[in-house]
Amino acid sequence: MFDLDQMYTHQTWRTALSAGDIVLFPFPLRDGAAEPRLRPCLVLEVERRGAEPRMILAPGTPHLTRARDAYDVDVFLAKEIRAAGLAVACRFRAARPLSVPFDYPRLHTAGPALSPVIGRTTGRAQVRLQRVRARLHAEHDCACERRREAASRKMDVSVEPVPLRPRPDRPAR
Repeated sequence: MFDLDQMYTHQTWRTALSAGDIVLFPFPLRDGAAEPRLRPCLVLEVERRGAEPRMILAPGTPHLTRARDAYDVDVFLAKEIRAAGLAVACRFRAARPLSVPFDYPRLHTAGPALSPVIGRTTGRAQVRLQRVRARLHAEHDCACERRREAASRKMDVSVEPVPLRPRPDRPAR
């Protein structure tokens, strides 16, 4: 009646998912668009805080141009392409990450494990991913600090006037 192997493996990808995994995700997400294509996405971060665990994804594109953003992660070596489960070289754009819940209804799960994970970054791509993640984390920390400082400046601090005491070395006016 219940296939326990599938239930177990279905939960396994959710607990084993980590930064560097590559999943298939439907794009575009616009309402009214034709059936979205499944595109590879790089998992930048897994957030398991709160009631709904989420994954932060960087969408991939097979169009490798010379211009590269500071947040791009390229998978172009043959060995890396095979390990990532890709058919062709791909550039993952982390400049506009997408936050997706684990139980997103259109998340593509296939194979006997019912997992959306198709591969993992290795080699140069993995090193580049760690640099991009470090940069994103540093920018996030800076933004949090700026918000904290702005909030502390906006605090309403009421000060009670203190009566002035005459100083003995000065004559009263």
